[in-house]
Amino acid sequence: MLAVFGPTAVGKTALVVALAEQLRAIGHEPVAISADALAVYREIPILTGAPTSVQRDVLDHRLVGIRSVVEEFSAGEFADLAHAEIDSAIASGRSPIVVGGTGLYLRAAVSRLNLRPPVAEAIRAKWQRALVQQGAPALHSRLTELDPVTAARIEQEDGRRVTRALELIESGQQPPLPSNGLWQASPRVPTVAVGLLREPAEHRDRVARRARAIFDGGGREEVLRAESLGPSATARAAIGWSELLAGDLDALTSRTWQLVRRQRTWMRKMRDVAQLDVTGLDDAAAAELLLGHLERTTAVQPRS
Repeated sequence: MLAVFGPTAVGKTALVVALAEQLRAIGHEPVAISADALAVYREIPILTGAPTSVQRDVLDHRLVGIRSVVEEFSAGEFADLAHAEIDSAIASGRSPIVVGGTGLYLRAAVSRLNLRPPVAEAIRAKWQRALVQQGAPALHSRLTELDPVTAARIEQEDGRRVTRALELIESGQQPPLPSNGLWQASPRVPTVAVGLLREPAEHRDRVARRARAIFDGGGREEVLRAESLGPSATARAAIGWSELLAGDLDALTSRTWQLVRRQRTWMRKMRDVAQLDVTGLDDAAAAELLLGHLERTTAVQPRS
């Protein structure tokens, strides 16, 4: 199995679509399994950068658009679905490619997580209301009072991680320690993990262009429709949701870049990931570079 991940706007989806065509040329039949916590929501494909219908015609993408924004969704639920898709692909002779930018979901797909007991819904709802009413920086200050070590690892504006830490503390659980490995235990199946990187200037330009494309491509209207449905807390955690509701392109660009910086820092610490610099490469060239890496380091060979 191949796991391809990297920061938002690095070009993961387009690369694996191009890679699929190159793999078919040597006799492999790939299938992509999305490891994105928010691409599961069918009503917000523009915001989440979900694969387009054209891309899905070229490469089958699983676990995309499988839930409504009104539903909660968890890493535990995702893990069961991802394992079933991976096992089905292998059993049928296909080559699974796990692709995404959500670290926890990527871990959940490739290994068996030691997941924590669920937090009581009343506790979760309490902190979600507090996030809406007080904002992430205020909750971060509260977390600093309760657990300064955990707070120091989380940026003030990262409302999802701040509320998660507060939920766990109130539930009598300790927030997770940072990990420098992609998986906590051995992968369920032999896996080659590749992280994509671009030089910061190029990546920042891609973030700006992505934000503009979301803004101009109907992203605000999409989120307004989703908001009218009464979305779950997990759906509302999507980066850019509140910025699009406010119609603030600059804030959308800035917050996305903040996310990218966190993702880049996290990825560079991974011990068990081959990092591939695709700066300046188009999709086909980047896919060719990745295929070359696979041929040099694994048993990927042409099939008859």
